[in-house]
Amino acid sequence: MVRAGFKFLAILLVTMMIVVGAEMPTPAQITGLDFSIEEVSGSPNIPTVKLGTLEIAPVFLDGYPVLTVATETLGPNAQRTGEAALRSDQISRRLQQVLASMSSYGREELADVSDRQAKADVLATQLVLASEPVNEATTVIKATFPENTTPQVIFTITEADALYSRQSLTELSQWLTDRIHGILLEAWQRRQPAVILQAALWALLFLLLTIFTSAGLALWQKRLRAQRQILRQPDPDYRPSQHPQIAEDQELPSALELFKLQLNKFTSQQDYNINAFLRQTVFWAQILLWVLSVGLLSRSFYFTRPFANWLLGVWPGEWLRSFGQYGILGTPLLLLLLFLGVSLLDRSATLMIDQVARQWLEAQTEAIASSQRFSLRVPTLVAAAKGVSAVVCYSVFILIALNQFRAISTPLTAFLGIITFAISLGAQNFIKDVINGTLILLEDQYAVGDVVGINNQVNGLVEYVNLRITQLRNMDGELITIPNGTITLVRNMTSGWSQAKLVITVNPDTDFEQAMAVMEKVAEELYNDPQWCEQMLEPAKMLGVEQLDANGCQLILLLKTQPMRQWDVAREYRRRLKRAFEQEAIAIGIPRQHLFIDYQPTAKP
Repeated sequence: MVRAGFKFLAILLVTMMIVVGAEMPTPAQITGLDFSIEEVSGSPNIPTVKLGTLEIAPVFLDGYPVLTVATETLGPNAQRTGEAALRSDQISRRLQQVLASMSSYGREELADVSDRQAKADVLATQLVLASEPVNEATTVIKATFPENTTPQVIFTITEADALYSRQSLTELSQWLTDRIHGILLEAWQRRQPAVILQAALWALLFLLLTIFTSAGLALWQKRLRAQRQILRQPDPDYRPSQHPQIAEDQELPSALELFKLQLNKFTSQQDYNINAFLRQTVFWAQILLWVLSVGLLSRSFYFTRPFANWLLGVWPGEWLRSFGQYGILGTPLLLLLLFLGVSLLDRSATLMIDQVARQWLEAQTEAIASSQRFSLRVPTLVAAAKGVSAVVCYSVFILIALNQFRAISTPLTAFLGIITFAISLGAQNFIKDVINGTLILLEDQYAVGDVVGINNQVNGLVEYVNLRITQLRNMDGELITIPNGTITLVRNMTSGWSQAKLVITVNPDTDFEQAMAVMEKVAEELYNDPQWCEQMLEPAKMLGVEQLDANGCQLILLLKTQPMRQWDVAREYRRRLKRAFEQEAIAIGIPRQHLFIDYQPTAKP
């Protein structure tokens, strides 16, 4: 879970750097699905939404979205993009000025009135709102507070506002007059100490409920970790990978035995992945719980409501009900939900891949019974598929995030273009590695567990393969990493079956017919031995005399074996052949040289 947290923070940091650019959001700036922030000269960073030919923006009062304004972007009355945000900011400022006057009037002029409701009644009387037509297409709403002061224009109603609300200008002006009167009184009520104290009590109860729920999730997390420790215990039937030339005493499992081991491994891996899925779900549930709790607690107070708008968004309930088509979701919550969904999708894909691989193995029982090659290939393909699914899932996360947040400035766009060009130049080898790795897996050139020679330079046991690299373990225990793009020649010594080529040199004076007969007899005895017969696929094949030279007579014998067992069979055969040659007095060939010495004794004086 710590790894998942660091992964989230890293991706979140990169995404926020790309998304936000050079500017931090203001309290009124909320960015969400289907919303874009258009920058115009002198305009605030207020979220807007395009609805046909209309641009819609919310109007805030003490951080609460109370009204909406609309402007036309097309047609004869079209205005520039961002005009709705400008209107929203102007109306919000005017409402805040009226609210500040009401608060000041309540403290100074009504200081002797102790009853909050009585103060509210006086303020309602002093607050006068009236609508006044300017022309056929425009009506203004003016506010007077106190009632003997000069009226101020609060809201200018346009045809776009009427079109969005689906009302006439007269109906909309009457509704807005009553609405503004009500929201100003509600905002004043929220600023009163008694209301703040009551909200604080409810916030305290909610905080205690959050702590209790978080403790329950932490307890569940602890149990899942204990279960993970049990699942991590090694399987007694599992035999770790060894280099085949080292595992002299290790018996080769049959194809069916290897099939059962693979099924058990997939079952245990599936149980572990389910446990990891639940642990990750609980981990992100705790984070989501505290993010939502902090946001909801912040929404309880007018002075923390802007922070709640940035964290949770404006009308997040509408966003959830419409599955992201309407409403505005806060940037942190949106990124968290996106990463949570992608992370769980990645885990779900891992579980699905394991389940499909298990069903695939079970469906290929007959093919596996005749060859263990299938059992070796499946884990390699599964590992590659999991890597591809992870890359796809997190790439989708970044693309969705970049698609939803369109506040990338022009300099940052140019900088990202340069970075992309540089990466494209450096990624040529990476693309070559991925393409070659894909062909290696599709063509089944080798898989994890094979012994291969690559480019006639390195030999070893394949321990890991993905689309980019291949890792081999040689006889010295060195782990060799090879980019797939550099692989041009592969010698697979364990694909399907293996073969031991035995070159035996006997003394030139030896009857090579007798030597071949002894060699064939030893091979037949080895083939009929119950301990070794399962490792040899067919009787030995004597090729005969290969070469005659000063060292002796070279005889070649071929032993066809199960994959990876040619070295064990060859070692056992040599041991038995040495004993048989000693019994038959057949000498092994050794290098011979004739040395001629021209010796001429000197005469004595």
